[in-house]
Amino acid sequence: MRTLKILVLVTCWLVVSSTMVAQKDVPALPTVTAFDCPAYPSLAQQVRISGMVKMQVTTDGHQVTDVKLTSGHPILAPDAIKNVRTWKFADHAPTASR
Repeated sequence: MRTLKILVLVTCWLVVSSTMVAQKDVPALPTVTAFDCPAYPSLAQQVRISGMVKMQVTTDGHQVTDVKLTSGHPILAPDAIKNVRTWKFADHAPTASR
């Protein structure tokens, strides 16, 4: 019985400590508070191009300071980058995220 209690306590301790470590490793992404509504590029509509554009966005703690395209269709990318540059954020530590 005593061994069972020790095993339960150790298990609980491991679960709690691993949860605390996992929470520390996940950085919170900044919250966007203002942005221009994105418009779909007219050329992309005409030629029926759709897809996802991925970028790395760097902020100074308030607004976007740099955008680097990591993947996406060349017709979609310029408008996506232009739109991301309009984003404003709630106060946060300067960061870069994808």
